[in-house]
Amino acid sequence: MLRETNVKDICVELATSGKVENTWGKHPRKHNDQTIIKLASDQSLSGLN
Repeated sequence: MLRETNVKDICVELATSGKVENTWGKHPRKHNDQTIIKLASDQSLSGLN
């Protein structure tokens, strides 16, 4: 089971690798509950595998 802090860490890693947009500020700061997480604009769904 993933805890909230684990999910936030994963999102920070995904932003660092360019898979999702960093919409919450400087790395490695974690996002808050109101932050929208979305794929990076140049990321295709096929590249997630």
